[in-house]
Amino acid sequence: MKIINPLYDNAFKYLMDNERIAKLVLSIILDRQVISLQSKPQETSNIAVGNINLMRFDYKAVISTENGEYSTVLIEIQKYRNIDPVSRFRKYLAKNYIKEETIINKEGEEETAHLPIITIYILGFDLPEFPGRSYRVDNNIFDIEEEKYVNIRSSFVERITHQSYILIAATKENIKIRNSRLAKFLNLFIQKLKSEESNTVIDLVDEKTEDIELQEIVSHLQEALFDEELLLKLQAEKEYAEGMANLEEAAIKAINEKTEALKEKAEAQKREAEAQQREAEAQKEKAEAQQREAEAQKEKAAALLKIEMMIKSLHLAGMSIEQISLITGETVETIQKILS
Repeated sequence: MKIINPLYDNAFKYLMDNERIAKLVLSIILDRQVISLQSKPQETSNIAVGNINLMRFDYKAVISTENGEYSTVLIEIQKYRNIDPVSRFRKYLAKNYIKEETIINKEGEEETAHLPIITIYILGFDLPEFPGRSYRVDNNIFDIEEEKYVNIRSSFVERITHQSYILIAATKENIKIRNSRLAKFLNLFIQKLKSEESNTVIDLVDEKTEDIELQEIVSHLQEALFDEELLLKLQAEKEYAEGMANLEEAAIKAINEKTEALKEKAEAQKREAEAQQREAEAQKEKAEAQQREAEAQKEKAAALLKIEMMIKSLHLAGMSIEQISLITGETVETIQKILS
């Protein structure tokens, strides 16, 4: 059975624009019955900047709680295919914290209030620190002095903290196979046609499921195969993403090549500077050697002059050449040469 791939933004929008299907999807994710759902169209956006894609949906919903009561909440879904979307997640979450919504209070009267928020993050990339693919982060209350979690229901806490669902719609290695409704739903995002790396249309490996709600979601994705306009949008989205990926790859390659060229130039300049330094040190050593030689010549000349003066002084004192030779250690021939 072939269906459109909900990992693509246009396919996911097609899925969530149908109110009944959106309720089924949220019921599977939250594991709670969604009683009613009101989409906030003005808060639904598909943002694309370069190769960055972020799709978000905001809903006001009435859901069943664990104790059988009903709770009105804001549900924010953000789907992201690229790594590191945290700044954008925080930006749009901040808007929901500011928002006030109209609700019916216990007296049956309308009033505005800040609603509890539930965030759902569907990631088209892996978070390797998580061994699985689906996680819920609860806003539990911890008694610091008693050093234990306490089971307290507080509207104050519900409005200043929020519950989050992190769903990894990407292939993970060595993952434990699960048969839950949520696991089967996430599988819709990661299946591929054979010999293809990325597909706008995918072929379900496991077509059979007894879950009626999941069957309805799959059937809805299958019906989209007859929507030629949507298929063209999906193909355009795929080509755009591939084109941006190619541009990004080319840009990274150019940057790496330029960085490598600059590195080689810097290394060449370093080698040249080191060669110049070695040459300068050699010139310095040569100059020092010449200076030492000159000083040695100077000392030798001074010593010869001193000997000559001694020889002449001894000769003037009436000593014979032989006596002078014995005193100075110079040869008779040298002394005769000096005296001549």
